[in-house]
Amino acid sequence: MDISEFIKETIKEVSDGVFQASIHCSQSGVIVNPTITVEENGEYYIPVKPSSVAMQRRVQKIDFDIAVEATETEQRNGQAGVSIKVVSGGGSHSKESKNTTISRICFSIPVCLPTQDCFDE
Repeated sequence: MDISEFIKETIKEVSDGVFQASIHCSQSGVIVNPTITVEENGEYYIPVKPSSVAMQRRVQKIDFDIAVEATETEQRNGQAGVSIKVVSGGGSHSKESKNTTISRICFSIPVCLPTQDCFDE
């Protein structure tokens, strides 16, 4: 799988999971990733009612630590190329010469996940 596809699908699945969890858990009174206010003491609170209090959305990081495979290929027609893919199980057989290097890359992507707007009454 290409790295860009892996990142896109991971963030999409995490976001969809948060959204679905908020729907499911709201039936039990659980609030998933609410819009919040931050008090001077650093504690997070759900606002009592809409007001002039600045509400905030948390920026959260999705951390990635993935193994990638960089493959240099030389095909029979003499053309060369490089591809970088997320390492997965299995393998493939082809009629080309390959030089493969496996590396790990680590990075974080900040996101604001779906929130639930709710107010204590």
